[in-house]
Amino acid sequence: MVVIGYLRPFQWAMKVYPQMFKVYITKHVSHFHGTNRQLSLDKSQEVDNVCPCCGCKNESTGHITRCPDDVRTAMFYESADLLLDFLHETQIDPRLIDCITQYLEGRGEAKMTDIARNHVNFDAFARDIDSLGWDWDCFLERHVPASLMVLQEMYLQSTNSYWKIKTWASHLVSHLLNITHRQWLYRNARIHLRKVEGLTAAEHEDVIELIKDMVMVDPADLLLLPRHRHLLERDFRKLGEGATVDRKLWLQQMRLAISAADSVITENSTRSRNSAIVGMVVAKYDSYRQLAGVAGGGN
Repeated sequence: MVVIGYLRPFQWAMKVYPQMFKVYITKHVSHFHGTNRQLSLDKSQEVDNVCPCCGCKNESTGHITRCPDDVRTAMFYESADLLLDFLHETQIDPRLIDCITQYLEGRGEAKMTDIARNHVNFDAFARDIDSLGWDWDCFLERHVPASLMVLQEMYLQSTNSYWKIKTWASHLVSHLLNITHRQWLYRNARIHLRKVEGLTAAEHEDVIELIKDMVMVDPADLLLLPRHRHLLERDFRKLGEGATVDRKLWLQQMRLAISAADSVITENSTRSRNSAIVGMVVAKYDSYRQLAGVAGGGN
């Protein structure tokens, strides 16, 4: 049996990521994101070290997955559900699914040793998760304990699964990183997207909701068509501060990308929960197009 270290699954997963996503991950795991905590250290900028979504003081990297803002909280649980869907689909010990579910629901307040105390052979796994913690070099940030891999490899062998531990671990890391990535994308879109000219405040909120839904699209769907990978790697600060036509173009490109990916999913008869999200986004996009002339040649 191969015993896998904390970072091996992360190293495997990094090999297939787009370059800009690698840059994002590097900034995130080194805690050099452009959070307000980090920006406030630059005395040339007048930035308050508070979360722009919930108003809590000290917007650290760890706050990204802890933010109590209602929308951010809903997005976190939606992202966690996508991870749990993956776990259900890939033949993992149901007890592990239950433990991971409760741990994610706790958002840093739950201890895995408490959650898994009644499960035989889970002691090492539970201790490893708790020793990693939630905020720094943790489970959500790329570290998958060797003890978890040992448990999963044993289960895959016992069920004669076609899944190999290396492939399974790489996919697990991708889903874990996407939880934080979606939070970061939405946080930036929310802050840097200025009001689109000509829209009311309520209509602007509709645009923000549309951005949220688009961010929830799993990058794995867009990766079906590699030419669309760059769309979720945009600099939202520049997008928000730029011209309205640039924002309209980005929304149009996103609409076309997810429609194309949805077509591929349909043709392969492998529709997932993500394709339902895609359909919802496309429907909302069409409503917004009528509102702001995004795809209809609006100026």
